[in-house]
Amino acid sequence: MKLHTFSLDDSHTPIAKPDFVQDPQKSLVILFGDSQLLNTPERLQAVCHPFSGLPVVGCSTSGEVFGREIRDHSLVGAILQFEWTTVRTATASISDAAESFSVGQQLAHTLLHPDLAGILIFSDGLRVNGSELVRGMNAL
Repeated sequence: MKLHTFSLDDSHTPIAKPDFVQDPQKSLVILFGDSQLLNTPERLQAVCHPFSGLPVVGCSTSGEVFGREIRDHSLVGAILQFEWTTVRTATASISDAAESFSVGQQLAHTLLHPDLAGILIFSDGLRVNGSELVRGMNAL
């Protein structure tokens, strides 16, 4: 696996896709950041533009960790290129925690594949019952 990490503040500095990113199906971009930065469509589009064609996942934070620093009002990311792992993504909308089990089943059905080795989940902690979401995923 190859990894490149980056951090952005409000300066709008562009990010370049590392040369080691060769196969979009074996790549993943993970973003963590201040909700104001992530909720600004122009900003998010500018950050994601160099990664066009790559799966991008992430979530908002109330502080970002980069190396040995804790930052506020920034965006921290990692670009991963796997050697053997194929990356798949799935999303689902949920309006009520009571839907967590069925949404978990839906996501598991979408992601289920003979070579599936692991799942990374980001969810809204206020709208999702995490235990039920995972129980639904394990029910398949």
